[in-house]
Formats: sequence, C-alpha cells, structure tokens
Amino acid sequence: MNRMMSGTMLAAATLALGLSQAMPAGAQDAFKDKNISITVGFGPGGGYDAYGRLLARYMGSYIPGKPQVIVQNMPGAGSLKAVQYLQTAAPKDGSAIVIFNFGQITNSLVSPPKNMKIDFRDFAWIGSMNRDVSVCYVWKSRFPTVKNAANLGSAKNINYGLTGVGSASYFNQAMLLGVFDAPLKQVKGYKSSKEKQIAIERGELDGDCGDWTSVPDDWVRDNKLTFLMKSSPSSPEGIFPGLVYAGDLASTPERKQIVKLLTAAGEIGRPFITRKDVPDARLNILRAAFDATMKDPALLAESKKTGRPISSMTAKEAQETLAEIYSLPADIVAKAKAILPSQKNKK
Repeated sequence: MNRMMSGTMLAAATLALGLSQAMPAGAQDAFKDKNISITVGFGPGGGYDAYGRLLARYMGSYIPGKPQVIVQNMPGAGSLKAVQYLQTAAPKDGSAIVIFNFGQITNSLVSPPKNMKIDFRDFAWIGSMNRDVSVCYVWKSRFPTVKNAANLGSAKNINYGLTGVGSASYFNQAMLLGVFDAPLKQVKGYKSSKEKQIAIERGELDGDCGDWTSVPDDWVRDNKLTFLMKSSPSSPEGIFPGLVYAGDLASTPERKQIVKLLTAAGEIGRPFITRKDVPDARLNILRAAFDATMKDPALLAESKKTGRPISSMTAKEAQETLAEIYSLPADIVAKAKAILPSQKNKK
C-alpha cells in the first residue's frame, strides 16, 4: 500500500512540476493567497455535486500557489441560477467556476427561459469530467415484442415518469415521442430517478431514460430490461453491449438531425465553465490544471471506487461540440422544439 501511495504521489508531483515549468513568468503567482470556488448548480448529494467535490479535492495541487478549492451549492432553475451568477456577479479573476446541467445547452436553443438569455458560447470553458451516455429501456416481460426504439409501434400505453423540464431524461423521452412515435404516456410528479425506479418495480411505470450508470445492477443481471437506444454514438467502458445510438435508428435524415440536437450536449456531460472575461493567462492556468487533474492517479482511483466514471473533454473539445450544436439549422431547432412535451402541453 505504501508503495502504491508513493507511486501515486510521485506521478502527481511530476504532473504538477511539468505544469509549473510550462507557465510564463509571473503567471505562477496568479492564484497565490486566493481561494477558488466551484459553484454547483444543484443541492448537495447529487451527481453534479459529487463531480464538483471530486475536482475540488485534487485540482488545487496543479495550480501554482496551491490555492484552496472550495465547493458551494447554488440550486435553482435547473442549475441556471448558478450560470446567471457566473454571468453577472462572479469575480472576473478566474476564482469562480461553475458546473451546470448540460441539458441547459439544449434548452438555450429549444426552450430558453423568458427572462434569462443564455448563450453558452459567451463563457470560457475549462473542460468536462465525464461525457453523459443516457439509455432508454422498458420492462421486458411487459413488452415482449419490443426490440429497440425503432419498433415501439408494436407496443401500447408505455408509462414513463417525468421529474422536470430540461434533464437528459426529458429530452430522451421527447425523442421517443417525436422521432420514434412511441405510444408514451408521461406521468408527472416524480421527484427523483430513484422514485421512478421504485414505481417501475411496482408496475406503475414501464421504463425510463437516464444515465447508464444509474440503471440498477440487478435489473441488468437478471435480464429484466429491453434497452431501446443510447444517446451517444460513443460506448464508454462498462456500458451494456449491443446498445444502438438513437441517431442510427432514426428513419429519415431530418429525424437524425433532431436526435443530434437533443443528444449532442450529453457529449459535453459534466461541464465546468468560468467567465468569458477572465484574463487569458489565468484561464490557461485553469485549463492546464484541469487537464492534469483528469490524469491524477488518486482521482482516477477514487472515481472508480465511487462509481463516478471519468471520460473527460478538454476545453477545446467541449467548445467544438458546442459550436456544432449551435450551428444546427433553424428549421431543425424548430422541429425539435415542436416535439418537446412542454410545448405540446401548451397547445
């Protein structure tokens, strides 16, 4: 154990040394005697909070001056309260970082808040800790003829639960309804994915959409589910074999583009951003420290132990994905908006 810890500490020290040597003169004092805050757009205990705290435990070691990195929770409006704080009131010196719900990127195009204009290209990106891959499924014994999302027409009255607007589950359910013509009935009032899972076992609900890591192990082990689709063309280590990307199941080029619009933000996953007007030298320090932290052996060991996988993106990769989302044609955005449950309910 001591040898393992020594090796981990040596690797971390080597990464930190290389980072400091690569910095321009004067940059190493940028965060001296400062605290860096990571603001989580949700309350304590959830996935975003867990990733924010995981980053905070390690990132300070890779920033010159080794500032303390603290976490504060600012729940509200599906994490938009934290984004708005960053946009309007947070310090401009790089000491304020926010992690927010990636679904708000899609929301900014198809269902923007009335009194809050958000364009995520107007922030400085630091990186993402994990790319989100969601899956949709039904309880196999109740729908024996269903094989995947493309033949949902063979089923009747599939009941799914809704916890709110803007989540990955919300957009995936919209795809089942609008792209695959699923006979889906959405039941409101569930407060969490755990509540929905209990309802599925009771027979009140028939399936769900959510992050693949949140699917109960015993459901998979006992072959209780039929997986309909996954939200990403990528296949992270450990994901259930045979899952097909929703875009590959969509029947027309137009529907494939709608799928891309509604799912692409999941590739960004667990994103960390700061203010656009942070000086370049400080932003480069934060980005380099983030990238180095994603390779930290102790962080990777902790992520594996806690079941919080790391599949990171650099700031450049995240911004490239963001640019693709915002460049999708206006008619596709309009058609995607039209299939959202919140829009249908207004009619």
